Amino acid sequence: MSKSREQRFDMSVDGNDTSHRMSRVFGSVEACVMFVLMKIIFRFSVKNREVIEQFDGKKTGAVILSPHNSYMDVVMMFLASWPKRWTRIIARESLFTVAGGVLGFLITQVGSFPIKRDSADMTTVKRAAKFLKNG
Repeated sequence: MSKSREQRFDMSVDGNDTSHRMSRVFGSVEACVMFVLMKIIFRFSVKNREVIEQFDGKKTGAVILSPHNSYMDVVMMFLASWPKRWTRIIARESLFTVAGGVLGFLITQVGSFPIKRDSADMTTVKRAAKFLKNG
């Protein structure tokens, strides 16, 4: 049975909550393709991976902040912790409707969820807090 987009936003991708976990098959294929492209095009590499690996086995999550100089920064942040950990990315709501929702589908498969800009979006804050609590 297909889940609605809103239901997929609330599903666990990683961490302690295994009750209704999102399938990672499509997201893994998507991440593999992006990883190869990042290696070829940008010579992508991860430095200080041990900082991310310190969170292995922890019961809670962490917030990773990064300067946001281009759209590729987010992809590279996700790939820096993948495949051991799946970074949940908060993306602006308009990205989920680009190209008739195709981009929204793709970024939802790797665990992204939307935030409404220029408003007090408590749904996103509660969702992020839940993911932090569950690791």
